[in-house]
Amino acid sequence: MKKFFKDHLQYILRSLLTAVIMFVLSILVLWSLYGFEMRLDYISNSIFIVNSISFAVALVMQTGATRLYIGFNYTLKTFFQYKQMKQDYKSMQDYYDEKAPGHKKNVSFVLVVTVLYLVVALILSEIYMGQIS
Repeated sequence: MKKFFKDHLQYILRSLLTAVIMFVLSILVLWSLYGFEMRLDYISNSIFIVNSISFAVALVMQTGATRLYIGFNYTLKTFFQYKQMKQDYKSMQDYYDEKAPGHKKNVSFVLVVTVLYLVVALILSEIYMGQIS
């Protein structure tokens, strides 16, 4: 039971930290692109830019899609360091078995936070579009 609460508390804390980081990054984008001019479209764009990029990266990490590049890395390393690679790994499968487990990360908390921010960005853009119509 303690482990259950500890795990959930850790998930909540990670989510809050991620939310704060995304907020700060959105503020930095707002400042760098728009000079802190507070308009709904600028705020929405800033939130959307930061969180769409973060969502894409988190999705790749969550699904372990970076494993697609293990074969490419193996080929390059074998080409440039043939003797060392053949000593360390007898085949591509040995290399894959060693490297693949580290490519999938549990970053579901980042996905949740970025989706919530993207919803906020879409709502702000809808409000803005309703004002200019």
